[in-house]
Amino acid sequence: MKFCSWHASATCNGVTFQVAYVPNQELLPACSPYTRKNLGCNFQSAGTVSSADSVAHEFMEAITDAHLDAWYDQNGLEIADKCNYDFQACVVLSNATSWQIQSEWSNQISGCRQQ
Repeated sequence: MKFCSWHASATCNGVTFQVAYVPNQELLPACSPYTRKNLGCNFQSAGTVSSADSVAHEFMEAITDAHLDAWYDQNGLEIADKCNYDFQACVVLSNATSWQIQSEWSNQISGCRQQ
C-alpha cells in the first residue's frame, strides 16, 4: 500500500512522541489535492498545497489516534481518512492567506466539516 504521508508514535529514552512523515509532494502528483479540485484559493505550487494538506491531515490523526490504536471507524479509517480529498471551502489563516485544506470528520454531524 502506498501513502502520501503517515503518522506514528515512537519512544526515545522513555519519552513517547509523535512522528509524521510528509515527503516533498512536488514529486508525488497523485497526492496533490490541487489537481483533484481547485477551489481558486491556492496560489502556491501543487506540491506546497498538497504538503500543507497532508500536514493538516496527519496532525488531526496524531491527536485523535496517537498510538494507532484509538479512533477508527468500522472500515478501519481514521478521522482524517474519512474526509480525504473532501474540500468544501477555502480556509483563511490568521495571516490572511487562503489555503485548500480538506475538511475533517465530525461525530456531531456524522459527516465532513470544513474547519
